[in-house]
Amino acid sequence: MEDYLLDIIYGRKRGAAAFLIKIFLKAASIGYYIIVKSRRFLYKSGILKSKKLNNKVISIGNITVGGTGKTPFTAFLVEKLKHDNDITVISRGYGAEKKIKKPVQISSGRELLCGPELSGDELYMLAEKIKDVNFIRARDRYSGGVMAEEKGFSGLIVLDDGFQHYQLARDLDILLIDGRDPFSNRKLLPAGLLREPLSEIKRADIIIITRTENLGEDEVDRIEKKLNSCTDEKKPVFRAETKNDSILILDSLQKLSLKFLQKRKIFAFCGIGRPDAFKRSLKDLNADIAEFTAFPDHYSYSEEDLLNLAEKFQNSAAEIMITTEKDSVKIKKYRKITDGLPIYKLAVKISLKREDEFMESVQQILA
Repeated sequence: MEDYLLDIIYGRKRGAAAFLIKIFLKAASIGYYIIVKSRRFLYKSGILKSKKLNNKVISIGNITVGGTGKTPFTAFLVEKLKHDNDITVISRGYGAEKKIKKPVQISSGRELLCGPELSGDELYMLAEKIKDVNFIRARDRYSGGVMAEEKGFSGLIVLDDGFQHYQLARDLDILLIDGRDPFSNRKLLPAGLLREPLSEIKRADIIIITRTENLGEDEVDRIEKKLNSCTDEKKPVFRAETKNDSILILDSLQKLSLKFLQKRKIFAFCGIGRPDAFKRSLKDLNADIAEFTAFPDHYSYSEEDLLNLAEKFQNSAAEIMITTEKDSVKIKKYRKITDGLPIYKLAVKISLKREDEFMESVQQILA
């Protein structure tokens, strides 16, 4: 269904049904625009007020739905900052149990305090990966910040996906723009993928164009020019690449060389915002993809799903199964199934051009 709607949004699907759906999406987009602009007006005029924490707050977010490399960028920034700062990461915890409204501490920095069902896949993955950092899941980020301060966590608060979260004031707004599809079709949800009008890019203090690894200089220059046209003053713009880091055995920190996948027949599966990016990464490693299965973003795997995947794998010509780090945290609970399967995960990392200049910009704004 999701792919079908994307085909309509981008004009790849034609016909009477697609035409009628497109009209409906455009009408709904007008209603969404009114809500977004009204909400922004209420905060800008002071009718609704952003709440401020004692700790300084950095927000990492995007202006479109779908993957922009936000999770690996959060990992990159937190790793850079944690050596000189106490860090608490607060996230809504997408894919987590929705019944729990209050903030939940996910990690003490030394040990995990709950599973991915309570934290959400991305937050759990970050908490599992990054040590000496506190992680809190909170739909209301301000309440999460209050919990951090009540527990005595001093230093910096990093908001995961906080660009549209006006309720909490922040000292630094970092906006990520996906270089492969920077502005969608320039239409708001649900007629496009924009969460806000492009004019709201001006709220960002620093802009990162992500996934530039397969883009030419001219292409990235055009994106940067468009970004500058959306702002009242020129903002610092940096370019980031998402790179394959290593192959890991499921439930293990043992790293294998990326060469492990070369010419190896693989059975790949994932449930992320941009499954095509995962598939492209595997192809870049010269893996021989025997089968590729994509689930919806933040997909919650069931035991039946794992049994079906296991059966498909056993009936395929593949030698191993591979998934993303984010997906791996959600299938670990099915050990009676996964223990009998050769499942691996692909770890990725962010490489930022002009990294020293970026970190200097961050420190200047936070000073």
